[in-house]
Amino acid sequence: MEDYKGHLFRSLGNNQLDPNRTQCGRRMWANSKGAMMFKSRAFLQYAQSVDETHVCKNCMAWYKINKMGA
Repeated sequence: MEDYKGHLFRSLGNNQLDPNRTQCGRRMWANSKGAMMFKSRAFLQYAQSVDETHVCKNCMAWYKINKMGA
């Protein structure tokens, strides 16, 4: 069974999220199984609690640049 990676919901601005896309561009139902998607605070908590291989590296890079200011 394939391990799911945590993704970040795509931000549309004005505190709105796209329910069908991730920040890295993945569609919610791209593989007919769905994706594990989080809001930003939950995404960070998930990323801190699991191994880095279980988090999308593109979503994490976007989060670090836009939310953490790194």
